[in-house]
Amino acid sequence: MKALPGRSLAILLVVLLSFSSLTIFNVKAQPRTITVPDDYPKIQEAINNANDEDIIFVREGTYQEKTLNITKPLSIIGENTTQTTIILDPPLINKTIMHYTYEAPSTAIEINSNNVEISNFTIDMPSELIATGDKIQLANNNFTFGSLILSGRLISILENSINGYLTINGSNNTIQKNFIQGDLNSQDNYNIIAQNTVNLDIKLKSSSFNLISGNSVDIIYFEHCHSNLVCNNTFRSLWLGFQGNPCYNNTICKNKAIGQYHWGILIGDGSNNIIHDNLISNYTDGYGIATGGNHLTAEHNLFYRNILINNDVHVGANWEINGEGNSWDNGKEGNYWDNYSGEDLNGDGIGDIPYEVEGCKWEDGLVPFTYGQDNYPLIDPFDIDNIIVDYPKWVYSLLNIELPNPTPTPIPEVEFPTTQVLVIIITILAGFGILAYSMKKRKP
Repeated sequence: MKALPGRSLAILLVVLLSFSSLTIFNVKAQPRTITVPDDYPKIQEAINNANDEDIIFVREGTYQEKTLNITKPLSIIGENTTQTTIILDPPLINKTIMHYTYEAPSTAIEINSNNVEISNFTIDMPSELIATGDKIQLANNNFTFGSLILSGRLISILENSINGYLTINGSNNTIQKNFIQGDLNSQDNYNIIAQNTVNLDIKLKSSSFNLISGNSVDIIYFEHCHSNLVCNNTFRSLWLGFQGNPCYNNTICKNKAIGQYHWGILIGDGSNNIIHDNLISNYTDGYGIATGGNHLTAEHNLFYRNILINNDVHVGANWEINGEGNSWDNGKEGNYWDNYSGEDLNGDGIGDIPYEVEGCKWEDGLVPFTYGQDNYPLIDPFDIDNIIVDYPKWVYSLLNIELPNPTPTPIPEVEFPTTQVLVIIITILAGFGILAYSMKKRKP
């Protein structure tokens, strides 16, 4: 074998070194686990010395910190929620509200990064947690004071106790199984708000294609929202078109609206909303269903299979009447009204005569008003817990559930009529043969 010339050998070495360097740069460092207080006594010190995607494990104990500032993707995991406590004491800063300046604590926890997790802590903070980033997760924490404000996508807020309020802006976020002492505010699309206990209100603004399900809440407000599914919740009141921001194409179903309050379900401003299979009861000083408002329009909304029981007025106007075309049955079934006096002689569960939807409106005082009629009033109430909700297609995608795939009807196999076809062909050929023979015999 001939030795390579010096120049060729140099070129080969450069090429090999180039591949070697590329390999080195493509190797990703494995995440480390940093333990507090074993490796660092303070959590912020561990954060400062961590690399991207490291795990900071915090042993049981109480940790005094000024603030926590996270600017890199990290997982910060407590050993035990009840026994791993962070007490924050942020410095005071001047704040101004309505020309009034006062001192207040600065931000207690600030997150400016994607892929951050904080789990399994009791956190005592006198001010807010403010987070900006995608794929942030807060899980199994007890925030004994302070509120949470987050912005981003694919955020998960799971099984926390929050003594203040929660505000989350962004899409494809999940807020599930939390206890929230204050309000829950959400804005944007394709979010899941499910199985939370909210002591005050859920407020959605400019939000579409959201699933709000299984929550226990005082009042739900919607401003300028469309195409949301609100199902299986318990509340005192629900407002569509809050503060005159119209809402349309929302589905409100399988909820329990239980008074006391001014009304159970209000469509103040909006159209083409569907309200079905809800229990609306015990509004003894108000309306079960209310529509309209000052210079607001509620029209072309559909109400069917709702159960209205023990309300002072089943349907009433929120001040003035604007809009028309609200329907009180779907062409087959209407609603259950506990003051319906008709009969069901054929036993089909539908009243034999329509129910006049009579309520009241305001004209220098309450006056009677007829909203229309339910042509198919239900004779008996039913258990809404046994109702199966037919989800819109976008909900299946949101929940990562495959769409039900109906079994296609098999196409029957038809046997090709081989024998019959052969008989026909032979008959035709024989006919042609006889005809040719006859013509041949006729020639002189």
